[in-house]
Amino acid sequence: VCAEALHHLMLLRYGLSYPVGETTMTTWNEQKNVILRFFPKAAPIYIKSMNMPGTEQDLRAHGILDNPLRLAHYFATIGVESGMMTATRENMNYSKAQIQKVFGVGKHSAAVTATEAGQLARNPEALAERVYGLGNPKKAKELGNTMKGDGFTYRGIRPFQLTGKHAVE
Repeated sequence: VCAEALHHLMLLRYGLSYPVGETTMTTWNEQKNVILRFFPKAAPIYIKSMNMPGTEQDLRAHGILDNPLRLAHYFATIGVESGMMTATRENMNYSKAQIQKVFGVGKHSAAVTATEAGQLARNPEALAERVYGLGNPKKAKELGNTMKGDGFTYRGIRPFQLTGKHAVE
């Protein structure tokens, strides 16, 4: 499922759009209810974060709540990156086929070969180190991952699955 498809579903199926004649959407509580209908299995941490003081103000300050397209895109991206708001960390427990699809030659800077994918399958620490850590020096430098183990330590986290020491610290 891609973010664009989720975005359109949120707009069309769940009415995440401006009421006719309105310049802003309904209240944040009403918007949250629409969003949570789209993510019925959302992890408690996601629900809690939507109810934290300051969340509404932060989303408004970045122009997310006042624009239905931006709001739908924002939460569609979170949905894709977080497994429909169920994952809080990238688990890296990929099958050989998943590794090739996501991190394979021509798909990712790691360019994991079929042989490597077989060796890395179901080995989260080794896979993370290969694609985000010192096993992929250019990507490791870009992410700020400078020590052995940083690839796994700083794998995807939070709603947007931020990756790398630079993004997390």
